Amino acid sequence: MDSAAGLSIATTPRLTRSSGLITMYLAYEVVHRRAHTHPGKGRYGRWVRGHHFYHHFTNPHFNHGVTTPFWDWVFGTRRAPGVIRVPPKLAMGWLVDPRTGAVRAEHATGYSLLGRSEVRA
Repeated sequence: MDSAAGLSIATTPRLTRSSGLITMYLAYEVVHRRAHTHPGKGRYGRWVRGHHFYHHFTNPHFNHGVTTPFWDWVFGTRRAPGVIRVPPKLAMGWLVDPRTGAVRAEHATGYSLLGRSEVRA
């Protein structure tokens, strides 16, 4: 066997693993970014936002998973989000109607804006 073929065979598993990790990380980043910048479409899209924004706006000790709740189940850090209460200054563009400043009707069952007296310092 020549050295080029041997090198190719020896590095293929490493390249495969590396490519897989890079692909999964990029997929995670796309899902995470879209959660912040676009409204959820479909059951999964709505779930991602509720699960993830519970982590951001309710309790940072829970719901760490962005793309899946698997590790939150394993470590006992999964919580049902309920209504997510978002500080107005941190509200995502897709959440708030720019004309009224209120949560858009299509998101009103899952989100609310904190009132001025409720906003945490």
